[in-house]
Amino acid sequence: MIFPIFSMLAVILFFNVAPVNVTEANVSTSKILNEINFWTNKKTNAPEQYTYNIPLAAAYSQLFESNARIDDLLMAGHLLEEAISHTPVNSRSGLLRTLAQHYISRHEFCKAENLMLQADAIGEGIHENDMIHFDLAMEMGREDQALIYLKKLAPYNDFQYLIRRAKWEDSKGKLDHAILWLNDAKKMAEQDKNPSQLYWIYSNLGDFYGHNKDIAPSMLHYNKALDIKENDWYSRKGMLWETYSNEKNYAATLEGISLLQKESSDPSLLLWKAETSMLLGDRNAYLQGINEFINITSSPKYGNMYRAYLSDIYCRKGTYRPDIALQLAMEEIQERPTPESYSLLVQALYHQGKIEKAVSLAQMHVLHRTQEPKALLRLKNIEALGPETQEKITAALNEAEYELGPFLVNQSSNL
Repeated sequence: MIFPIFSMLAVILFFNVAPVNVTEANVSTSKILNEINFWTNKKTNAPEQYTYNIPLAAAYSQLFESNARIDDLLMAGHLLEEAISHTPVNSRSGLLRTLAQHYISRHEFCKAENLMLQADAIGEGIHENDMIHFDLAMEMGREDQALIYLKKLAPYNDFQYLIRRAKWEDSKGKLDHAILWLNDAKKMAEQDKNPSQLYWIYSNLGDFYGHNKDIAPSMLHYNKALDIKENDWYSRKGMLWETYSNEKNYAATLEGISLLQKESSDPSLLLWKAETSMLLGDRNAYLQGINEFINITSSPKYGNMYRAYLSDIYCRKGTYRPDIALQLAMEEIQERPTPESYSLLVQALYHQGKIEKAVSLAQMHVLHRTQEPKALLRLKNIEALGPETQEKITAALNEAEYELGPFLVNQSSNL
């Protein structure tokens, strides 16, 4: 359970880009826009000063976190790329790390890895490089390599190490251990009174406690995150998940999603709304929302960010295109050959009737290699895996009902 799962919601926060550089947490949209205007004017008046690109890129990244508009994220990347191209090679190390994190957020892991190799060649900021190398190794399914970097980070025993140790424990199915490590990171952030780290840790503990079905501490930490960042739609989304998955109040969930959509352009909200509509029996609204999600996230602007979600959708009735699902799964494996990526391939092959190959890949690359609920869910209906395996999958999924949500628990096999 590496990432927070909101049905098929896109990942924005957790461990996708770990916080290396600390910024102010509670920044209003108007303040961000003022920053953008300020640095844009500076850049216009002195176009040869590419150092202005750096704070301007940071402002656009903050704006993306605030409203989830993909154009803002792309602008941040463009500004960083431009700055790097006009910076002497031996002075690029920090910029290369920043751009690598940007590419991680866009699921462009191979590009990020190439940048980190360039940063390594410069020979500066080795510790900071190791943090991002760990993140990349985890994203790309290279557990042995990730462990090497984790051991290199361990002597520092700082906030950055603790949150990565939590990610490692979670990837091994040790959610309780992961929460303990995150709480150690919380103590450190509270002692340092670092608002950015505090917001990050509170919102992620909200996710993790939710995954563990500890609703009260989950809500408590989301509220703590909102105390720091009052315009945080992500934490409010996490709190709304309780209404959806625990209370199963779908009408209230739809209302809450509509309010979130006024603040955020995240396509995941379209998907969640569509799935909730289906739970209320409105299949037309479901199909309309799903098709809108497909149209938006298939745009080149989103690149690889929603490829896994689209592969899942193309294995559903109403949007059934297992050939496209297979293509997307293969692309995902090329970028990040993780057990989760292979589960997409297994699912697509199964829907194409290639049962024997699907079973072989499931046994080789998925089973016993991950406890990720979404990955196991993709294997649920493959009877050829055998009754004992299916019983274990069912038991694991029963434990993850809150995390998966009622749509996937009750409806996915019937769509």
